[in-house]
Amino acid sequence: MLQNATRLCDAKFGALFEFADGAFRALSNLNTPPALADFNRELRVWGPHTALGRLAHTRQTVHVEDALADRAYREDAGRKAAVQLGGGIRTLLAVPMLKEDVLVGAITIFRQSACCMRIQAIALSARSTSRM
Repeated sequence: MLQNATRLCDAKFGALFEFADGAFRALSNLNTPPALADFNRELRVWGPHTALGRLAHTRQTVHVEDALADRAYREDAGRKAAVQLGGGIRTLLAVPMLKEDVLVGAITIFRQSACCMRIQAIALSARSTSRM
């Protein structure tokens, strides 16, 4: 699933997160820079303005076209560190994984340039992960 989503969106790397008790933890990483992979493996509740925080609240796909312009980055030094650990994340897509309308995880994919991911790729990613 992670490999397909990364390929569909022409992304550099990604992570598959589990969600339980209000917190996310990466179970799998694909081509993720080691420092970011370690950071993502720690169980954490993400802030409400982060992509995973918004995804947890809305249960919908979150697309950040430019992480450096995003509110979470501007207001939170921790997000700045995550972006730097991520080898310069600029664009990201977080897609919820639902089981019977319950959030069980998320797939996040990342690019190192600021750009819009193709709408068709976002839709295919969302459809493929919603079939859990």
